[in-house]
Amino acid sequence: MTDTVTREQLDARYLGRPGARVFSLSFQPRDAARGQVLYLPPFAEEMNRCRALASAQARQFAMAGYGCTLMDYCGTGDSEGQFEDVTLEDWLGNIDEVVEDIHQRHGQAPVLWGIRSGCLLAGLYASSASHPIPGLLLLQPVASGKRFVRQLVRQRIAAGVERGSGQISSDEIHRLWEDGQSLEIGGYSPSGALMLALEQLELTAFKLPDLPLLWLEHVNEGQVEPGLATAQALAALRAAGVRPELHCFSGPAIWQLNERAATPELLQLLKELYPL
Repeated sequence: MTDTVTREQLDARYLGRPGARVFSLSFQPRDAARGQVLYLPPFAEEMNRCRALASAQARQFAMAGYGCTLMDYCGTGDSEGQFEDVTLEDWLGNIDEVVEDIHQRHGQAPVLWGIRSGCLLAGLYASSASHPIPGLLLLQPVASGKRFVRQLVRQRIAAGVERGSGQISSDEIHRLWEDGQSLEIGGYSPSGALMLALEQLELTAFKLPDLPLLWLEHVNEGQVEPGLATAQALAALRAAGVRPELHCFSGPAIWQLNERAATPELLQLLKELYPL
């Protein structure tokens, strides 16, 4: 048995009402935790691609003396419910249930750690949380829900053309969503209500003053500065009184890869930067 396993404690549980229970898996150090972290996963297939990283980092947190809880939103992973029925309010309720459970069991509010679109949910939740959130750890954040959903819509249109099933326009997709219908995108069928709500989220619009915010951005080898969209988002946050701390990293962009890839550089960076 490895040292990693012997020095951490795992606690899997379901929270919430029957039929819509949310699954959580907590990695805790054997001694009293120095703090808590809650992982908010990205959307659809990106969530599956990031599972190995999330588990590895949760173990690393526990080894460093911090508890880390992984969760699946309702309608995803091991949680109950159907993806085509869930709303953004459901997912925020899931986060609240897990945060409350962490607070009751450990007496600590967690830092929210998001990857990709999970960062939008982290910012939205932190801006109105019942328990003050001590910080945000954002990995390759989606700063604009509108831009993110637009990319998904383009993927859906391209997939329809490739399959020869007929072309559907962006306006037609939005009309289907507004009528309460779900539409298959990349093998998943999210509810129209969820997609329309995600489209309205902008990370720079959330009220997050004085909240420690660590922003980790993927760049190509040899690149030291983020792209224009990220630079603009960071500038907007600073203008709103937020003080984001940017760190760039290279290596595999695992949220884009179907095959599992090792991420030693990213794990080492997280180890060096935490706690916030």
